[in-house]
Amino acid sequence: MQRTLFCFDEKARKMKLLEFRTGFTPQQIQDMLEFELIITPEMPGVAERTEEDLHLLCDVIDAEGYFLKRVVKE
Repeated sequence: MQRTLFCFDEKARKMKLLEFRTGFTPQQIQDMLEFELIITPEMPGVAERTEEDLHLLCDVIDAEGYFLKRVVKE
């Protein structure tokens, strides 16, 4: 899976699908998991990032690389 965002619904005690990249359907994402998701019918997919989006994220917003270019040492 590319970028997929979940949250935990305290009331239902289940994970909820909040956001997913286009190219997948919510049902395809559900089929990849071993637990049941809450999926709302009106949930839109999120378009892929453009070159301009990546430029803004990597070169402007996080130019120092605190988040996007960070290397995790093991």
